[in-house]
Amino acid sequence: MEDEKLSRAIEELSLRLFESQKPLKVEPLAGDASTRYYLRGSYPDGSQAVFMVTRDKNEADRFIEITNLMKKLGVQTPRIFGSSENILAMENLGGISLQQKVKGADEAGLLDEYKLHLGDLVNFQKAAIGHKERGMKCFELAFDVGKLMFEVEFTNEHYLKEYLGVRPGEKALLAMQQGWEIIATRLAEKMETLAHRDFHSRNIMLAGERRVWIDYQDARMGRLTYDAASFLLDPYINMPIDLSDKLADCYFEQLEESQVAPWDHDTFIDLYQLSGLQRVYKALGTFGYQATSRKTDIYVPYMKPAVNTIRKLAERRPDLKEFGEALVGSIG
Repeated sequence: MEDEKLSRAIEELSLRLFESQKPLKVEPLAGDASTRYYLRGSYPDGSQAVFMVTRDKNEADRFIEITNLMKKLGVQTPRIFGSSENILAMENLGGISLQQKVKGADEAGLLDEYKLHLGDLVNFQKAAIGHKERGMKCFELAFDVGKLMFEVEFTNEHYLKEYLGVRPGEKALLAMQQGWEIIATRLAEKMETLAHRDFHSRNIMLAGERRVWIDYQDARMGRLTYDAASFLLDPYINMPIDLSDKLADCYFEQLEESQVAPWDHDTFIDLYQLSGLQRVYKALGTFGYQATSRKTDIYVPYMKPAVNTIRKLAERRPDLKEFGEALVGSIG
């Protein structure tokens, strides 16, 4: 959208929503790894609003629809004031992200903070499992084999090939392909709940007493372990693996207490590790894409933590030995 047209649209939306006030100032905000972008409007009465600009009206409508679902499932979400075409006006959460809050925290602090958020996740997953109205598109979409393998190929292209310039040999390529197919098939055997899809420390905002989830518009069905692994093996935090193991056990205990866990602890660990391998590998693809196609280096510092996590997870999978060796040998 052209700058002049966008400014006019924001002004018209503001006049409609905010007691006939025009914004005194509209400034861009740091975005995420998507095609959406954000601006903050400041008003004469001292209030502020954030404007999310999407690709088209359908994407904006989908965000509103998913937000309403999330609220029904007990999730704290940003308040949406209104919209016009592909522009949404939302509350300015202010505050800080979870990533910012836990920076420099010790182990005890991380454990206490993360247990709260794991509780939120379990409550959401339980509510999603029990949700009877399944007409929305997010319940039709799933982390099936096709989607999981698409994400693997995305990383092969944008991280291995474009960013690293790596072309694995024929034997390594075959081992990786066969390993990913085994992992994707295992993970796609059952779609247990709705997954946030991008559940990590940058997508949880702390606003007063509220723990607000953002960037959930791509939610789809998947394993319970998908969001858990995404959260606990988050490259933005780079949590020590022994601490993430403790928290994974805490998550499983909360699932059991909520009568949500459909498997025993050994099966949970199996699925959690496989989910972690696939999810963190996908994150590398996003980082590589941002660096090569979007020409931004803000995600480069998180590549090494992601690689180290994949290496540690692969070491724990003797059943996927050839795959692990080929993968670790390729990712740097």
